[in-house]
Amino acid sequence: MENSSKIKNQELHAILNLLFLAKKLDLSGNKPDFLHRRISRRMSVTKTNNHQEYLAYLQNNSLEIEALQDILTINVSHFFRNSFTFDYLDKIIIPKIINTKLKAKKPVLRIWSAGCSTGEEAYSIGILIDNYLRKNDLIMDVSIFATDIDIKSLAYAKKGKYTAESLKETKLEIITNYFSQLEGKYKILPRIKKMVHFSTFDLLNSHQYAPEESIYGDFDLIFCRNVLIYFNKEYQEIIFNKLNKSMNTTSLLVLGEAEEPPGEYEKRFHKESIYFKIYQKTQALTANLKFVQ
Repeated sequence: MENSSKIKNQELHAILNLLFLAKKLDLSGNKPDFLHRRISRRMSVTKTNNHQEYLAYLQNNSLEIEALQDILTINVSHFFRNSFTFDYLDKIIIPKIINTKLKAKKPVLRIWSAGCSTGEEAYSIGILIDNYLRKNDLIMDVSIFATDIDIKSLAYAKKGKYTAESLKETKLEIITNYFSQLEGKYKILPRIKKMVHFSTFDLLNSHQYAPEESIYGDFDLIFCRNVLIYFNKEYQEIIFNKLNKSMNTTSLLVLGEAEEPPGEYEKRFHKESIYFKIYQKTQALTANLKFVQ
């Protein structure tokens, strides 16, 4: 049994290594169960009977490498996913951040959507901010940096056109005010598209801690939802180190429902609310954190 398990692990490593050599994409930090499930789907499609056969198929089929990359990096997304969290952001968090910055005469808002997939999250944030600013007759420079490792997802996001399924948790008022219908698709308004800057970014890249387009990080709000769940603890801490460096002393971090700060970061962050996975740096440790490399 141990030998069988070891062989499977070796074959899994060989498959991931082939993907890395072909695409420079390191997915070894993903949880084994997740990798096995996604690879098994491709084995079913290619009618290969085991990992060894599938590895041989990969070595002789460049199109399958593309298909494997797609299935290992794809994330399911839709507008205002986890609606209770977005309601709280809409009613409490966004007004608080905006008003605090305006009182300090700093009318610039910087947000990072890390692991943005096909863009619904980033646009949802933009809609809430725009809606609040317009209702309260306020002016602010808003930049939302949306990043992902999947180039195809980013290309889809940049178009800003979505199906009705993507809007299943969206209020009718929002659909009416922020989308136009075109050939059966819902197109996001240009002024919201202008807020969002999409780019590729590898959260495991050791040479960058924030998106290049953002220049220096210092985000007021970071979304990294349903990303950590795909990685083991070691890789979660690497990702969290980037998020930590990209935050200032008042920044907020929004995680997915099944996620929390890993390892040493559990003590460095506290929940902004007991009901939601929204975190802030623990103030007592903030002074020390800026020296951590």
